Amino acid sequence: MQLSDITVEQVTPDAEDVRNLIAALDTYQESLYPPESNHLDGIDTLMRDNVVMIGVRDNNALAGIGAVKFMEGYAEIKRMYIPETHRRKGMAGIILRALEHLALSRDLPVARLETGIHQAAAISFYREAGFMETRPFGDYKEDPLSVFMKKKLPSLEEALSISTYTDQYRNRVIDLWNRCGLTVPWNDPQKDIQRKLDDSPDLFYLALLDDQVIGSCMAGYDGHRGWFYYLGVAPEFRKKGVAGQLVKHGEKLLGQLGCPKINLMVRKSNTGVIQFYKTAGYGDDPVLVLSKRLESDTEA
Repeated sequence: MQLSDITVEQVTPDAEDVRNLIAALDTYQESLYPPESNHLDGIDTLMRDNVVMIGVRDNNALAGIGAVKFMEGYAEIKRMYIPETHRRKGMAGIILRALEHLALSRDLPVARLETGIHQAAAISFYREAGFMETRPFGDYKEDPLSVFMKKKLPSLEEALSISTYTDQYRNRVIDLWNRCGLTVPWNDPQKDIQRKLDDSPDLFYLALLDDQVIGSCMAGYDGHRGWFYYLGVAPEFRKKGVAGQLVKHGEKLLGQLGCPKINLMVRKSNTGVIQFYKTAGYGDDPVLVLSKRLESDTEA
């Protein structure tokens, strides 16, 4: 996800800049609480398969971190930390939303966390984000220095919106296409986006969680047949109905234009996508696709 020069990405806990922020957080926590009241997951724990760590970058400098642990029936928010130089810029909210979205990708209905009584700003931030105080959970015990909080999360279907593309999402869309393997050397994604905007921008739409682009599709109509291009869903959100919603939205748009039939092209090797379309009601046509390139997007 990208907001101007701010980017959010998955980071590796043992990377040097991430370790530095983890160490800074440890030092801060140790100045506030005794060891028995500090529940600090170490790097080995953060490297486990059920943990994902997110970093936010400001002009490529790591400006904050946070992690989510996928537990039985809930997600636990851990290791939220924004250094002083990057506070009051909305970084914490960006990270928290990204962590909640990862919980949605695992169909977890609740987010939980533990913080400390001396962190009034953090407690206020979590309350404003929809968290409420609750009882200890998991392996936590009652502790007069701890504050336990939880938040009910919407389902992915409730949180998802399908919206017409706007250019604020350009870099995030291209990042999605790269992650989905939709880009090829002979098609410049920047040029493909501009061509679509010049031709039929209303037929270019996205699947969004807040400002996070998790899916995209371009539909086209030439007065005889409709087409789908650049249909892709972020890997962590696949097999959850997102692609189906994108297809249905495109079918509705093309139907409103009087389109009688939709065609699409899928590489023969992409068996998973072929099966998805067959499940959605699309079948093989006895045709051979021929093409001729009129303009090259790559230099000779």
